[in-house]
Amino acid sequence: MFGCMSRHLQSRWQTRSLALALACLKALMVQLPLAHAQTPTPSTEPLTSATDRRSYERDMTAAISRITNAGPPAVIVRVQRDGWLFERALGVADRQTNRAVRLNTPWRIASVTKLVTAHVIVDLARLGFLSLDDRLRTFMPRAPRQLGAIPIRALLGHTSGLAEYLPSPLFGATATDLMRTLSKPSDDVTEAAINRALQTAAGPAPRVLHQYANTNYVLLEKVAEAATGLSFEKLVAELVSKPAGLSPMARIVGPRARPRSNLGAAAARAPNTSERLMRGYVRADLPHRPYRDTEHLHDVSGHGYFAGGDGGLIANARDISKAIDFIWQANTSDGRPLAALTQRMTFDREGLYRYGYGVMEYALPCGVKIYGHEGFDFGVVTFAFADRANTRQLVLAVNLSLDENRALDDAIHALRETVFCR
Repeated sequence: MFGCMSRHLQSRWQTRSLALALACLKALMVQLPLAHAQTPTPSTEPLTSATDRRSYERDMTAAISRITNAGPPAVIVRVQRDGWLFERALGVADRQTNRAVRLNTPWRIASVTKLVTAHVIVDLARLGFLSLDDRLRTFMPRAPRQLGAIPIRALLGHTSGLAEYLPSPLFGATATDLMRTLSKPSDDVTEAAINRALQTAAGPAPRVLHQYANTNYVLLEKVAEAATGLSFEKLVAELVSKPAGLSPMARIVGPRARPRSNLGAAAARAPNTSERLMRGYVRADLPHRPYRDTEHLHDVSGHGYFAGGDGGLIANARDISKAIDFIWQANTSDGRPLAALTQRMTFDREGLYRYGYGVMEYALPCGVKIYGHEGFDFGVVTFAFADRANTRQLVLAVNLSLDENRALDDAIHALRETVFCR
């Protein structure tokens, strides 16, 4: 069941067929009763004794070993539970230089950035720079009528009806297609794709149905800048990085830092720091079997896509953990952490998760609900989730795409359930 689920989520920027969605739903319906019957009630007891902590650590180590056996060059894990901390950094961040990955190694966290972007927008509303009910025309006066009629909150929840600006035909169905696209300058392709997506505005009334599209968060970046006169990078620094105590390496890639193409880019480095980024990889193609060559990996780092409010944040595991702590607390309302970002939750088309403002909600088989976001930056997968009270928290990164890799997909979900259901 998790294979269908995460494969859908990994490819949300792609156009999905109705047949595949129905197949995933059918698989979920068939397997759900069995999963429910076999999943124990989650433990709510804190790890008070050394014996409890050692047992939990053994389970964590076994789950991480399952991930490393699925082939990623590097794995970074940070788990917090009731004040107890578990951290691991295994493997290499760069296969060419054999540079080891470390706990402070940063990477592009892709769509986990949306947590930060949503907080920035909601914070600007609290400060009086905008209202979530403002229409897009307030900040983009030259926008076409239908596009200008979209309210800000519809962008936050992906209920605007806008199409994804990077549909699947741009990248193709194979690793060869992907590498061919990434070898071309990205600026012109991205600009054209965004303009094409903006032609799909749904009209003055926002769609209730959640339709995930990075286009929404590209526009939110522009809204934030228009409302304040400041760059989005500056807003992230002032409203998140500084108050949350993030390290200097935690910042938005931004348009000025975008390489013209991936394949010609030098070794990726985080701006204003000598710490190099963890590089991302996809498996090469075998004859008639895309993404199935476990011996040969393509480096897909340093591309110019997802460079802003939709997915351009660079951070390490500790920074992400601090950001979760800060965002959960800053958006507390009536004693409920994260309430400001979860006030309007909408199911996705397949009913696999609910989405608020930059926040995904998963109901795990054990009954626990977790909140956060996933990020898929071509060759790096990021999971950043916590329970509502933020008593348990998981930050995970692997530098290998999930494309046609069911073993890695299942191992990641097994770790997630070990953290939150054990």
